[in-house]
Formats: sequence, C-alpha cells, structure tokens
Amino acid sequence: MFSCAMLADHASAQGFSLLGGANYTWMRDPLGVDHGPKAGHSVSGAGYSLEVDHEPGHSGPFGLCYGLAFAQRSVGYQFDEIQTGYPASALDDGSDRGTRNMQCRVIELPVMLAYRGRQGLRLEGGLYVSRLLSAVDLKKGTRLVDNMSEMDLHERIDRTASLAPWEVGGIVGALIEGPRHFHMSIRYKKGFTNLDRAIGSSPSYTDQLQVCVVYAFHTAP
Repeated sequence: MFSCAMLADHASAQGFSLLGGANYTWMRDPLGVDHGPKAGHSVSGAGYSLEVDHEPGHSGPFGLCYGLAFAQRSVGYQFDEIQTGYPASALDDGSDRGTRNMQCRVIELPVMLAYRGRQGLRLEGGLYVSRLLSAVDLKKGTRLVDNMSEMDLHERIDRTASLAPWEVGGIVGALIEGPRHFHMSIRYKKGFTNLDRAIGSSPSYTDQLQVCVVYAFHTAP
C-alpha cells in the first residue's frame, strides 16, 4: 500500500510545468574589456528567467526532465574613472562614474535526470546548452566634463559579437512540492564555456543561482 501511494504521488507531479523567478549570476572577471582597476575582480548581478519544463511519466524513482527557457543575466559593478588604473584615453570625453552592467539575454535548453526518492521532493542534475540572443554593455551615472559641469550618463553598447554565441554548463537542483499545483525550484548552474571572446579579455565563466515559483499545469496520466 505504501509503495502504491508513493508511485501515485510521483505521477501526480509529472508532466508540464511553468517556471518563473529570479537568477543571481556572478563571475570572477568582468565581461568585455576596458575595465581599468576592476579587471580581474569578481562581478555579479540579478536577472530573471521564464521556463517551460516537461517530465515524462515514469513509475520508478528515476526519470527525465527537459525544458526551454528564456533568461536575462546581468553582471556588473560600480566604477569611478578618477581612480588610478584607467588609461588616459578614458578621460577624453570626461570623467565617468556610476554603474556598469553587461545584460545578456539567452535561450536555454536544460536536460536533467530527475530522482524522486522522497515524497514531495525531486532532485535533479544534468546539462544545459544556451544560445546568446543579445549582450548590451550599460553605463549609468554621471559624467564630469572639464572638471566643471556634470551631466547624466546613459550609454548602451552592443557587445553581442564579443561574447561566445553558445554555452554549455551543468545544473544541480531540487523541486520542492507545495500545495495544489504550486511548487518551488532551486537550481545552481555552472558554465563550462569561456564567454569572453574580445581581444585582451580574461576568461569569464558563469556561476548562477536560480529560484523560481513553479506551476504544474498538466500532469502525466
């Protein structure tokens, strides 16, 4: 009887799910070039993710889970070009200070092995492949011109061609089942691909924590 109840519980959580939530990404080196004293230092930032997952029906504890996701990642830092370490050419148009962020939008395809050894919990681990859609280098803050007048700074530069178009990485995580159709997903992602392709840049790899609310809108028979 207990075994039958466990199998029924497994089946009730399988099928299609919609995930939506936040991600927090960090890297050991900024993406791109011309970072002055910030080069070689870690950067981080928050983004978001939307995903559709499917776990085909299975009667045993092991199964497969795969999905399709759209995500925005953002990593950046605060800067001030008055600091030492910036080239003299950085001051040609004035002295900038504020925040600099690289915002990347990607499509991800995760494929994972799912393990349901305990009621209400799915452990998962596998790989993901992501395709870069766009990468924008954003600077926001103020610009001091001729050490006298100050103006708003809002600069956008397309860096898509400077980053790797494809990325492969690993995933480990857990799905915690809640009441009715609502669950919570926690995943850690580790990129295996150097994303920085710009000349003079240092290797940059993705580390990411993702927390999502899950709605299971279809169950396997």
